[in-house]
Amino acid sequence: MKRSIVLLLLSIALLAGIALAGHHSTPPAPTLIVSCVVCAPGEAISFQGSGYKPKARVQLAIEGPVSYTIVTDVDASGNISVYYGTVLSYDPGSYIVTASAMSGNTLTPLTQTSFTVQ
Repeated sequence: MKRSIVLLLLSIALLAGIALAGHHSTPPAPTLIVSCVVCAPGEAISFQGSGYKPKARVQLAIEGPVSYTIVTDVDASGNISVYYGTVLSYDPGSYIVTASAMSGNTLTPLTQTSFTVQ
């Protein structure tokens, strides 16, 4: 009886191990959040995100009435944080921000968001 229980438990453990070995979790999709969706002229705007490859470089392309390109490093946890205070000024209008992974001279778009300055 003991032998049957041990064999049963070993079989269950082996099957569980095989099932887990074939399972690969999908990493979360990168996120990009702007500190304001509708921003006031002269307001400091920051960009935050998560789900990026740790220690990689990301380019934020901010396109609108005034365009900027910002390159930032991803921290060890896969997060980005960009804040320049009021150094960057945004004219009224609509802006699209694209976060792209950088690999040499190649950019791979990962996510996009938008904001408006009124």
